[in-house]
Amino acid sequence: MTFLAPSILWGLFLVSVPLIIHLLSMRNTKDVEFSTLRFIKELEHDTIRRIHMKQWILVLLRMLAVAALILMAAQPVQRGFLPSWMAGEVESHVIIVVDNSASMDLKSDDGTLLENAKMIVPVILNSLEPGSFVEIHQTNPLQKLTEGRIQDLRGAVNSIQKIQQSHGDDQLWESVNSIIQNSAANAVNKECFIVSDFQDEPGNTLANDPQNKLDSNSENFWRFFCLAQRANGENLGIYDSEVISQIKLPNQLLKMNTKIRNSGTIEQRNIPVELYLDEKRLGQVVASFPIQRSKEFQFQVYPGKSGLIKGRLEIPRDDFLLDNTKTFELSIPSRITCTLLAPSKENAFLLESVLKAIDGGSGYLDIDLYVDPNPMRLFLDNTDILLVHDSGRMESAAVQDIQSFLERGGALIWFAGAANALPDQASLFSALKLPSVKSPERLEGDAFFSVHTTDQMNTLVDGLGIKDLAQELPQVFGYYRTNLSTIHNPLLKFSNGDAFLLKYEQMGNPVFVFTSPMNLDWNDLAVRGLSIPLLHRIIVLQATDESNIAPVSVGVEKSIRLTRENIRKQWEVVTPSGESIKVVPEYNSESLIITETNEIGSYEVLADGDLHSAFSVQLPAGEDPFIRAQASSIVNQIGSDRARWVDSSTDLASTINDLRFGKSLWRTFLLLALIALILEMVIARTGPEAFREIKE
Repeated sequence: MTFLAPSILWGLFLVSVPLIIHLLSMRNTKDVEFSTLRFIKELEHDTIRRIHMKQWILVLLRMLAVAALILMAAQPVQRGFLPSWMAGEVESHVIIVVDNSASMDLKSDDGTLLENAKMIVPVILNSLEPGSFVEIHQTNPLQKLTEGRIQDLRGAVNSIQKIQQSHGDDQLWESVNSIIQNSAANAVNKECFIVSDFQDEPGNTLANDPQNKLDSNSENFWRFFCLAQRANGENLGIYDSEVISQIKLPNQLLKMNTKIRNSGTIEQRNIPVELYLDEKRLGQVVASFPIQRSKEFQFQVYPGKSGLIKGRLEIPRDDFLLDNTKTFELSIPSRITCTLLAPSKENAFLLESVLKAIDGGSGYLDIDLYVDPNPMRLFLDNTDILLVHDSGRMESAAVQDIQSFLERGGALIWFAGAANALPDQASLFSALKLPSVKSPERLEGDAFFSVHTTDQMNTLVDGLGIKDLAQELPQVFGYYRTNLSTIHNPLLKFSNGDAFLLKYEQMGNPVFVFTSPMNLDWNDLAVRGLSIPLLHRIIVLQATDESNIAPVSVGVEKSIRLTRENIRKQWEVVTPSGESIKVVPEYNSESLIITETNEIGSYEVLADGDLHSAFSVQLPAGEDPFIRAQASSIVNQIGSDRARWVDSSTDLASTINDLRFGKSLWRTFLLLALIALILEMVIARTGPEAFREIKE
């Protein structure tokens, strides 16, 4: 316990006044004449002692009443968060941090959590001493809104009202730590008020304290007040959505998984979950969601066209709108340019025939045959997919051209040939991460190597409608034995474990390698029914550039790869709200770097006014307003000597004041004084009656 007006405690010497009066009264004797002493003798010894005891009790009650009144006037308080010697007049350096992350958009009866937080800040300001220095910050983006002495912060209310609801992740404790470490506060008393829904625990974030500003043993000791926001109501959220179909064609069934979770406090019944492609509703399911339960669904639809398709999943509106819609993009190629490199026309005949069969005269594939037994250079600027069949002796410059082609997002399909086994070619092909070739394996007569599928191959051919895939696999009479590394994943294998078809990633794009050329002397793949759909799927998979349409979270920059032909165009990005932003390409990396990703939804990328690409910005993981950290865990991790938890549903003004300086106890002492006086009056009135009883 401490006192806000300790100077009044000097008045405690008045407690001795009743005692002094009593002692003085005992020295003043009064003579009383008696006609006889027989009445005096009737007074027994214990009766006289009882009378003296009552007198002393009256003295003590009067002293207690005086002491209680003096202590009440000294403004006693229960020990608070601040040191007792500061409890009188304190000038503090105060930081107020307002969380304006996506989760603060949850609606309540009094508005959103952010609107409630804005109303709390003036209450905090009114609880501080006039000389206190105040900083007000928001978390997303991390920004100081205003600072100054309280009496000078006339625009503080306007600054608070300007805090906008963001769609990003607050990174609350990282933000608080950054603010504290960058603060130039030199006041003895430092306090940080955090107004948030506290989704995460601080963990070791505040332990990164090089200046010892958070050490309770340091002179730079900071104290934290956590003002929590409550969460009640409805919230269904779309957590995950993923297109699981690797092959995306207009007439190919598209499979999409999604996960819906009820994180609110109310059970949801008969909720429709809808799938849209280019604003056309193509799928719907209706389900009920118990509290704190999730369900997964799979949609199957036909895209129906090529090109860029914008889609979304949608559930009805509830108390938190930001997770009710999830957008996505699909890229289905409408035209693919293929360059076929071979040492001769005869060598390329079968593979070129398969490519023409895939095209079917529709112009879907633009096939460019490049014949050269000793390629010096390769010009692949207008090529989407490079097919190398039984390559000749390739010069290092040509290999570098392929590397540059892959870096620009090109795709490669490689059919092993005799040159792969040459020693001087091994180092060149290793730059492309191709498996090294040891030697050819050939069989004579009618013997052949049987081919078996792997799980990854089954995914590639899924949906082809082949009843017995084993019957469609080729018979192989010869192949090039290869050394596989950990990045090489076999799709088709021989019985001895060697690979016939393998896949690996190079520059983020899949590369497919056949260890046997498409030649009837080596295998009968070209005359099998599997050859056309298999190669078609490989080409489509490689031609689908998913990097440009890949989603990002709010606040994360997005990179769009460009080609040399269109990099000089005028580029702009249209946000979900319709705002147009001009973007200058990065000429060195041949890409667009988009940093303005502050809205949730689908962004369009325009080149000279025409749609070039699109991508979605999604709600950051974990920004569910019903995910809350435990108050006790937060206080314990910060330190019980450094942190206090404040429930915003209480009377904040009195709660903050009581926490800072302690709970006022003057009412307790007033009640104690009244009780002492009442007892004194009751006991004092019993005195005369006792004497009458004795006289009688």
